[in-house]
Amino acid sequence: MAESAVSAHLADLGPEEVSRLRREAARVGGVAPTDYERSSKAAVGPFCDKLKRLVKLGGKDLVVAESPALGGFGHSVRGDLYNLDTLKHLEVLIALRRGGLLDEMLRAEERRLVVQVGPGWGGFAAQLKTLCPHLTLVLHAPPESLLLSSVYLMSLFPDARCAFHGPGDPEVEWTQYDFVFTPGGGPPSLLGPPPHLLVSVQGFESLTGVEVARMVEWAYEAGCPFLYSLDTHCVDEPETTAVSVFERAYWPHEIPVMPVGFDEMLDGLKRGKTVEARARRAAQPEPRYRNVVGWRRRIR
Repeated sequence: MAESAVSAHLADLGPEEVSRLRREAARVGGVAPTDYERSSKAAVGPFCDKLKRLVKLGGKDLVVAESPALGGFGHSVRGDLYNLDTLKHLEVLIALRRGGLLDEMLRAEERRLVVQVGPGWGGFAAQLKTLCPHLTLVLHAPPESLLLSSVYLMSLFPDARCAFHGPGDPEVEWTQYDFVFTPGGGPPSLLGPPPHLLVSVQGFESLTGVEVARMVEWAYEAGCPFLYSLDTHCVDEPETTAVSVFERAYWPHEIPVMPVGFDEMLDGLKRGKTVEARARRAAQPEPRYRNVVGWRRRIR
């Protein structure tokens, strides 16, 4: 569904529908609740196995279950809800830990700034804010994309200090807020210490190479020391402007998390490990997602 259609759909929701807002995430790339309504042992078994392996790799302290708020859903595991988005975001957190970024944010005494490009429905931002409550999260996306994530995050964190900053507005002193929602095509205008991390969880894929390059350049010029990407856009197209800028400004390092990555996980858990599913995958292979951490170069 186009973003404008998503916006129009959400704008028409009444109070009862808003109470089930989490179920609208499938319209912006999230998982669908119908995949979890009739759970069988055949479906839950591989899912739980994946969850256990991720917990063993990353540690129990990184596990943030799906919130039941606003119609949250998933497989019930020991009384908590988990779905494919939950596992994907857990894999991102493990990659950040293995890249040497997450524990530093967990230990930091001063407020840190993380800018997320393309936050989708807000799931990863919710997990990261839960683990690191002192962080300020700037969510950067077109206005239509922020409608869902802003309502979701403000509902999950009712005491959070939030700001909406659009093109032409005065610069925002980000240290005063928990969430800053920045719509528009250009990079955000922020006052205060430089951002600690620019993160994309498939957010770069909705941008052109020039737009990705602009965000990477902005992060570098702002003094942001680290980038993280779970995307195919800037790691599988070595001749694009985005890649050349990424490598010119940052040292990219792929962080292996599991032998089976997110795309294979989707294939195995959602479409089934049948002969027919494997044949479909061989005929139309999905792009490979990589966990990539970039360390800022001192001199370009």
